[in-house]
Amino acid sequence: MKKIKIIILILFIPLIIYAYIYIKDMSYALVKNGITMDEAESLVSKDNSYYIVKVDSIGIGKGYECLSGMYKGKYVRIIGDESPSFTCSDVIEYVDDNKFLIKTLKVEKKFTEDIYYPSELDLYCESYEFITPICRDYTYSKHERIFYPEDYIDGYDLLYMDYKN
Repeated sequence: MKKIKIIILILFIPLIIYAYIYIKDMSYALVKNGITMDEAESLVSKDNSYYIVKVDSIGIGKGYECLSGMYKGKYVRIIGDESPSFTCSDVIEYVDDNKFLIKTLKVEKKFTEDIYYPSELDLYCESYEFITPICRDYTYSKHERIFYPEDYIDGYDLLYMDYKN
């Protein structure tokens, strides 16, 4: 009987550790909600100042590819204090699966031959929204997180400067 109790205890220890880590990682308050791809596409179809972009490995560095509108398939540079480059760290911004809905003030056609960030257009960003799922990559980060919300930015992202309000 004592051996059975020990075996049950050994089996439940990983489950308890898993639950503790999950609760610890997911206990931060919501800061900014993401929107679905359907919601983003709806806004793009109604207003031509919106563009859906995704982070893409281009050249030697990282950049953005436009996924919607008349500039679909073009590489773009996003400029402005309210852009993902300004408000997100590499943990969030440079994950290849992340997509953003950008509201632009203006678009300028400028071809840059920068080998790190080649682009064909400059999008002057007024604001942006995250399109879910919001992925994070802690590979080269000083902090680690096993579980994270995919539908929103939370207090952990603010605490560790992965997102600036």
